[in-house]
Amino acid sequence: MWRKYLIFGLQGVVCACLMLATQPVPAQPTAAPLILILNSYNKDTAPYARVKEVFTVELERSYGAPVAFRQYDLEERSDHQKSRDALKARLLGVSYLESPPDLVVAIGPPAVDFWLANRDSISPGVPVIAVAAEFAVDADKLRPGDAAVLTRFSFADTAEDIVNLLPETAHVVAVFGASDHERRLADMAKNAFQAYAGRFSTEYTNDLPLGSLQQRLASLAAGSVVFFGVFNSDANGLYLDNYSGLALVRAASKAPVFGPFDDLLGRGIVGGRFIRLDEIGRELALTAEDMLRGSSEPLRWKVIGLSEPVYDWRELRAWDIGAERLPPGSVVRFRPPTLWEQYAGWIVLVAFAVVLQSLLLGALLLQYRRRRQAELSSVNLSRRLITAHEDERRLLARELHDDLSQRLARVAIDASFVASNPGSDAAGEVLANLHPELVRISRDAHDLSYRLHPSLVEDLGVGAALRAECERLSRRTDAIIRENICEVSRAVAGDTALCVYRIAQEALTNAIKHAGADTIEISLESDSHALRLQVRDNGVGFDLADGLAGSSLGLSSMKERAQLAGGSLTIQTQRGNGTTVSAVVPCGGLAR
Repeated sequence: MWRKYLIFGLQGVVCACLMLATQPVPAQPTAAPLILILNSYNKDTAPYARVKEVFTVELERSYGAPVAFRQYDLEERSDHQKSRDALKARLLGVSYLESPPDLVVAIGPPAVDFWLANRDSISPGVPVIAVAAEFAVDADKLRPGDAAVLTRFSFADTAEDIVNLLPETAHVVAVFGASDHERRLADMAKNAFQAYAGRFSTEYTNDLPLGSLQQRLASLAAGSVVFFGVFNSDANGLYLDNYSGLALVRAASKAPVFGPFDDLLGRGIVGGRFIRLDEIGRELALTAEDMLRGSSEPLRWKVIGLSEPVYDWRELRAWDIGAERLPPGSVVRFRPPTLWEQYAGWIVLVAFAVVLQSLLLGALLLQYRRRRQAELSSVNLSRRLITAHEDERRLLARELHDDLSQRLARVAIDASFVASNPGSDAAGEVLANLHPELVRISRDAHDLSYRLHPSLVEDLGVGAALRAECERLSRRTDAIIRENICEVSRAVAGDTALCVYRIAQEALTNAIKHAGADTIEISLESDSHALRLQVRDNGVGFDLADGLAGSSLGLSSMKERAQLAGGSLTIQTQRGNGTTVSAVVPCGGLAR
């Protein structure tokens, strides 16, 4: 029995081992690549500090994974410190014995020389990127897999830029510090400036304490310029960073100050063509990223030239250097923005507001003018209507007095004569003529009443009333009137029907009386929404603008009636081409 249990136990152990063996092994986290940055002096020494700052920021941004940076300051300011290179190399070798760096970045000629001389005793096989001036790196000392990011700079080019900008230059003060490295840079500048000995004299400040340097700069004569090279230490051993050194030099100087590095622009130098420190840092980051990712090249050799000419507007103004002196293609920075550049948004906003207010004011004035014209037109129309009403009353009064009254008086006289002479032949003759005269008086009274108010419109509808009007006018004129008048529902509002009738009556009268037309066409159409009237004649026509602007009460009356009924009226006419009057009136009645 126990054997059986033993077998089962062994089988379980084997199964468990197999299951564990088949489980995926968790991946070990990949260590961040380590980059050792060798600083020629210390981490804050200009101009190398700016290159290192841009390099680390750009590499962390573009690499997409953590990168570990370590720094070591060589402090190679003098030959005495350089004598300790062997001790520094042993210290670095011990520090990175177990975990050597993946890449070394040597910034500045002292750092480049130190690593190339001691690399085998520190971390053999670790590639290096040399960062320095082109003339300071010997390509034969680099190995396959190494790289160099170099800058092309010449003190002679700087001198040429200065004398081209300021041809009156007679003396150049070259500001360099007292360290061995700064003295070597001063010697290089001295060799380059020798070619200009016939154009200007030079002096160098390596042996001056800071106070003496400031006094010398404050006493410079006209025609002098200051070339600010590298000023990290004075003769008394006072260490400075390049920025504070430049600030002290610019404050004391009575002459314009020039310099080789682009990070000095805006801090007191006039300008020129610069060593592009930011561009060196970016190119250094790209090169380091390629090397960390395993890109294999025998030797990466990148040389970065000087910038385009760039100048500080404030320094140009301070030293009275006109823009016409600048070389072609120069860029001027720190110029105060113009009023437009400062307040362009506000100016556009205010201008837009002013234009908008002007447009609104113009629209209001135009509306007021139109309203005033409408009011004047309405007053004029009312005056003309009152005058027309008075004229109509006078006409009716004259017709009643001079015609009907006189004829009725004559009938009364005849009736009195018949009553006074009954049975006489004369009375019989008068009585025979009395009946026809009464018929004529009755007919004329009826016509007069019809003119005052057409009862046919109310009794038979607007269609029948218009056909009767056309028939009546046909009997009194030679003009041919062709009518196409539909049957209109009696449900159409009475004031709407009367409006259409009066417009048609006025148009027909104008065609006969004023246009001299021999053919007139009238049509009336109806639907559930509106009545559509059209009166066309082949008369002489007229100038519509003159007719509307003049004293034509008929045209104004037709438009007024159509508007009051909530409809519209259009008149198309031209001299010699007849007239067409069209009206559309809703069936609902007059607008209240």
